[in-house]
Amino acid sequence: MKGREEFMMETRFIQPLDVLYLRGNQLFDGAGAYSAPLMPPWPSLAAGAIRSRMLSDHGVDMDAYSKGKALLDEPLNSILGSPETPGAFSLHHFGLARRVQSGSPKQIHHQPIYPLPADLIASEEGEAVVLHQLKSSPLPGGIRGSNPLTEAALLQVERQIKPLGDCWLTLEGMRRWITGNLPSADQLLRSSDLWASDPRLGIALNPQRRTTQEGQLYTVDSIAMREGVGFIATVGGANEVVPNSGLLRFGGDGRGAEIVDCKIDWPQPDWQKIEEEQYFRLLLTSPGIFPQGWQLPGQDQQHRLQLSGVEVQIKSATVSRSGVVSGWDLARWQPKAAQRVVATGAVYTLKLLEGGVDVLQKWVNDGLPIEDSQRRAEGFNRVLIANVVG
Repeated sequence: MKGREEFMMETRFIQPLDVLYLRGNQLFDGAGAYSAPLMPPWPSLAAGAIRSRMLSDHGVDMDAYSKGKALLDEPLNSILGSPETPGAFSLHHFGLARRVQSGSPKQIHHQPIYPLPADLIASEEGEAVVLHQLKSSPLPGGIRGSNPLTEAALLQVERQIKPLGDCWLTLEGMRRWITGNLPSADQLLRSSDLWASDPRLGIALNPQRRTTQEGQLYTVDSIAMREGVGFIATVGGANEVVPNSGLLRFGGDGRGAEIVDCKIDWPQPDWQKIEEEQYFRLLLTSPGIFPQGWQLPGQDQQHRLQLSGVEVQIKSATVSRSGVVSGWDLARWQPKAAQRVVATGAVYTLKLLEGGVDVLQKWVNDGLPIEDSQRRAEGFNRVLIANVVG
């Protein structure tokens, strides 16, 4: 597969310098309200922070730009366009990452960290953590349910287990998963390894008087990243205008984060094996905005999908509980439309009916179709291709 650099991808490591305020979709509903953080945040957070920095670097009036009154010079105009009609800028990957040192002499490397794919389950057995692999299989005879597909991702264990939540895969763990192998327990991370919650007490202000509102106390959980833990953002279509040093305003209150250039050796499946077997898995690496709920964009009633010259049959889908994405539209100064999303980590098993893996590689580069051009630029509907479980 072509490397991301050949597609003019630019990858940056974002290291928060302070706690982060990462609010989700919950509203404060009165005195004593509590707001839980959204971790990891939507990819739109990184897209907005990077684009704002690009505008600032070129001396653009932010207020005028948000109202469509600022004329951008080239190449910035082609890259960012307008709030209503984005340009070529597109976020191809956003997620957690860590900075590690290795080699002799010691060199700094950056490694992405992935949410646990939905077809992996971690459980505790005594003091050990064990990973279990679900495998797409035809439904046993006589079993009926709401699943409209011909197969389901099944877990076969000798006794009942209790899944662990808040689990993540290291880069090496993803390399094993993406080639159809089971990662090892030491390639698993817990959320507590990556960040800690830091509760902060606040009080509402009267916007006219700039005085405190009586009885309007609230609590917000901020996020304190562990040492060396940050985020990876990969941008396409920006023609080397993406900042590679300096600071970003990142998250609520515009807390500072450092941005640095980095290179990633991205995990790859065995493409030849996919060509031979005609089966593969598709992993959502960002939330999926799909018009038909869990179904892939363009999936028909026979659960087939034709996209970019490839036809596939959806055999099984392993999808966790859906979420809702919204956000604040700075240009219009109003909330963005709330949209239901398929959670990051959803796994689909597909059979290749027509076309080659070169188009599947294009899926990884371009993502799945999405009608909203703004959401596409913000990095939704991004995927990886993986081998099926052996």
